[in-house]
Amino acid sequence: MDQGFRQWLATVFKDRVKWDEPMSRHTTLGVGGPADALVAPETVSELRELIGRCRAQNIACMVLAGGSNLLVRDRGIRGIVIDMKEHWQTIERYPDREGAARLTVGAGLTLSALCRYAADNGLAGMTFAVGIPGTVGGAVAMNAGTADGQMGDVVEAVEMVTGDGRMIRKEKQDLVFSYRCFAVMNDDTATAGPPVITGVDLGLGFDDPETLKAAAKERWKRRWATQPAGVRSAGCFFKNPEAGDPAGKLIDRAGLKGMAVGGALVSEAHGNFLVNRGNATAADLLALMETVQRRVADRFGVTLEPEVTIVGQ
Repeated sequence: MDQGFRQWLATVFKDRVKWDEPMSRHTTLGVGGPADALVAPETVSELRELIGRCRAQNIACMVLAGGSNLLVRDRGIRGIVIDMKEHWQTIERYPDREGAARLTVGAGLTLSALCRYAADNGLAGMTFAVGIPGTVGGAVAMNAGTADGQMGDVVEAVEMVTGDGRMIRKEKQDLVFSYRCFAVMNDDTATAGPPVITGVDLGLGFDDPETLKAAAKERWKRRWATQPAGVRSAGCFFKNPEAGDPAGKLIDRAGLKGMAVGGALVSEAHGNFLVNRGNATAADLLALMETVQRRVADRFGVTLEPEVTIVGQ
């Protein structure tokens, strides 16, 4: 990143660019070294220009959503981290159509805020997401969900800025959702890098607000009865295998709950949560991850794949 590019960032984004910003401040795990620059665009035009200039100068850039489901290595991230949390938190409701409520939601809106809005307004379909951390954009990108539903069930369209700086909109028939994965059919943008989600259209049903609030409260109770509370984690660390026991149960059966490496710990509450006890490094978490993978593979012949995205140096 040359001085000219740094000067352009400072001129355009002013106090919305942070230099050598520790990623530990922006991830739910609370670990991670510095990014060369953390930039928070406010508008689509700013985002397009930022992506276009990065591509023209061969500067790597990645998107930061809510910071959950993310592990940044200790030496940090070279290039630009695009912060999509702060300025992309809108909700617009359009006239109902074909028995469904239609919303357009900014990618930076938290899932918790969306779930509250839906329940308060009698909109059904989001209860599955109660308690899932992160933002709407991040949830779509990884097709976040539970046994009761996933983002792909309610998404009607996605607006994105492509890796070559174009604004595109893809409708439901062009989108492919699978387990912890989102893709675009016949994607002509892939060679330019992954697109940045800016907004999502949702189709929701209707129900009594008090019924929805009661269901959300019950889901909160169940979630925190079985998952660690009051500690830093990235959510479920490993993907569930396609067949057989889920990852958490395999880890439990292997006797790994409570295992620690440095400041990283396999949660006693749920085996699929690797938590930061307060002083963990990314290296601690990666070493613990590898130990868990090796022990589960030795015991059950199953290779656990990380669900978290691992980035940085």
